[in-house]
Amino acid sequence: MTERADSYGDYWDLYVRSIFPQIRAERDPAAERLLWPGDEWGTPDIWSKIFEMVFVPELDPGLARAVEIGPGAGKYTAMVLERYPLATVLAADVSAAYLAVLADRLAPAVAAGRLALIRLEPDWDQFRRIAAERGWEGTVDLVFSIDAMVHVDLQFLVAYWMGAAAMLRPGGKMIMSVADATSPHGFDKLIADVPTYFAAQGKITSKFEWLCPPMVAHVLDRLGFDVRFVPKLAGRDCWFVATRRAVTPASATGPAR
Repeated sequence: MTERADSYGDYWDLYVRSIFPQIRAERDPAAERLLWPGDEWGTPDIWSKIFEMVFVPELDPGLARAVEIGPGAGKYTAMVLERYPLATVLAADVSAAYLAVLADRLAPAVAAGRLALIRLEPDWDQFRRIAAERGWEGTVDLVFSIDAMVHVDLQFLVAYWMGAAAMLRPGGKMIMSVADATSPHGFDKLIADVPTYFAAQGKITSKFEWLCPPMVAHVLDRLGFDVRFVPKLAGRDCWFVATRRAVTPASATGPAR
């Protein structure tokens, strides 16, 4: 492969346009199940069980406003739109190619005004600006990101958490999965990936950025969330539901000067 990624968005564009088609070709005849980029990570049965276990018990049937970070091809986007008929979803991704796939896959929802797509920019305050522009500050019911934040360093991830704090109403939920280096499967992957990524220092890759539950709980508490972990899904990743508290702490208002 001669193509090169100069930014994180470029990497995932490359994944959609070049790497996924190669994976699909190599997995024949199983490739008939790989309809969209990302289908190679799990199965529809697993994704549905996760949705029923994590999302459904936490969310009101009348859910109206949701924000998704890193939707990819939209497997969870589609489930939210189907299960919550009153919902409008704002989906934000670094990859233009993934957004194009999502727009194609869920074209009826886009046409109906139930799904809006936004390209993520290297601006820590983008979500706060988006909320202000749309009049969504403190009114969003759900912010979610599944299988995307495993690739995001804590220093960058916290910008999304601060954005969620600005968007969510009191009692609103943030549902997310991040990579957990302290779990048995997470530790195994951390060690297994050393030969793959050590030589790629400084390059754009899909390597995991490792966290652990205590770090997640501490930072989100300081940002105004009550955190509940989902132990039944504690494999390689840390799954959590963070509920927005009513009072916004000073630490969530912006970076230290």
